[in-house]
Amino acid sequence: MTKHDYQPLVEKIPKQFSYWTVRHLSFAERLEIIQSVIYSKMNLWASIFILLNHCIATLEQMCNAFLWKGVPNYAIGAKIAWESVCTSKKSGGLGLRRLLDWNKVIGLKLIWLIFTSSGSLWVSWVRPNLIKDGNLWDMESASGSWIWKQLLKLRHLARPFIICEIGSGITSSFWQDNWTSLGPLIDITGRSGPSRSGLPIDAVVSDAIRNGRWWIDGTRSRNSIISLLRQCLPPPTPIAQSDFDDYYKWKINQASIPKLFSLRNFESTSP
Repeated sequence: MTKHDYQPLVEKIPKQFSYWTVRHLSFAERLEIIQSVIYSKMNLWASIFILLNHCIATLEQMCNAFLWKGVPNYAIGAKIAWESVCTSKKSGGLGLRRLLDWNKVIGLKLIWLIFTSSGSLWVSWVRPNLIKDGNLWDMESASGSWIWKQLLKLRHLARPFIICEIGSGITSSFWQDNWTSLGPLIDITGRSGPSRSGLPIDAVVSDAIRNGRWWIDGTRSRNSIISLLRQCLPPPTPIAQSDFDDYYKWKINQASIPKLFSLRNFESTSP
């Protein structure tokens, strides 16, 4: 994405503001306009594109200028920084959402779709062309389009929320997916886990089960990593006997029930 791509949005917002600048609006009225009119247009764009930081900074500067001065192109003298304005009301702010945070939520949703939306045209293209035979969690972020690189940079935010519910274990990653409720096993054992256990990094959960038992249970190794891995694994019998597909859920915190992706992620990923 380049400056040319988002220029129509940057040009459209001042025109929206200009309709209101000729009126003598109160501070509360200007705040309402930003929330209901301006943000609806900006959020529409943010729901389609991951916006560049420069674009976000320009748009937020316009909003801040209009809020305090009544015009979108005069931010000098703004009484409070936009970052503070966009904190929650409990924290002394006005409860507006920063576009930077909204951008993150949209990125998290796209990552979520990769795991769950087999019927999505975008996902149908991403899987064979960008992920291919790899795993999203350990892909290099040096290649691909600008938007794809931005998504990969958000993986560390998405990973704690994406929980894999195991059925037959034939599609979920043994090492990379969070399927034991303890987090990805690769994070517990370290990068040496695959070589120590004999299970390759691309193994699925069912690969680790032999004759109805965990394969590593048949080894006599006293290696500390193997011992740790044994303690992390649930009983294998339900997996070995299951005919159900593995599937993914979004879990906001330890107390919440896993569910579909929710805009509550804004609160979960923001300070």
